[in-house]
Amino acid sequence: MDDLLNELTQMQWLEIAALVLALGYVVTAARGSQWCWPLAFTSTAIYTAIFWQSALVSESILNAYYMAMAIVGWISWHRSLASSDTHQIIIQQRDVRWHVIAITGLSVVSIVWGWLMHNALEASYPYIDAFTTVFALFATWLLTQRIRENWLYWIVIDAISIGLYQSKGLWISSLLMVFYTVFAIYGWRQWGLTSQDRTEYANA
Repeated sequence: MDDLLNELTQMQWLEIAALVLALGYVVTAARGSQWCWPLAFTSTAIYTAIFWQSALVSESILNAYYMAMAIVGWISWHRSLASSDTHQIIIQQRDVRWHVIAITGLSVVSIVWGWLMHNALEASYPYIDAFTTVFALFATWLLTQRIRENWLYWIVIDAISIGLYQSKGLWISSLLMVFYTVFAIYGWRQWGLTSQDRTEYANA
């Protein structure tokens, strides 16, 4: 509790701004609003610098990637809205086989990336860091493509990140991951409830 209070008193206004913007991003994304992407771009630009200073190398790289994906997401969602008669994004889904193949491949990449960070970089918790990074890259792409299952990936990633950030003393970021986990559950439910008449199913 003392550590949390100390960090609250020492936080710079940029970190507070990043926190507010990040919360706004996940809430608007869960609600299917394309305005989540400008919020994502701004907040991740700030977090790129924060994680680099904390020696979470993969997390810093990840947030730089988020910035690029925010642009991709804006374009993709804008096109979806333009082609929708209901002015809502068109949700897509993938079958279990598709996700099993994806998870298997991503797990291999995570192990290799973790080994490289362990041996070549001074990274903290290289394998956990690699796992959250690789799968978050994938989950972000799923979100830009309006694939509903992205929220299931985020539930797992955010839950793991809670402990990872606590171990580095990033209590505010850890608290943010708690909210992210909750809103990922909300996003999964919300996209399911509101997409019944505007969902595209794909097996490939």
